[in-house]
Amino acid sequence: MYKKNAVITAESGLHTRPAAQFVKQAKQYAEDVEIVSKGKTATAKNLFKITNTAVS
Repeated sequence: MYKKNAVITAESGLHTRPAAQFVKQAKQYAEDVEIVSKGKTATAKNLFKITNTAVS
């Protein structure tokens, strides 16, 4: 399994428009893409789940 860590440096976190662009990119991969924030995990292929995870 390939794993890549990235840090969101914006103080206000990941807003809806950039999150939607991230989802669009994640959907191009057959593999699972996950976002982890403060112990919560969400699939990066679902904008609703990303925003509910409160990535900040």
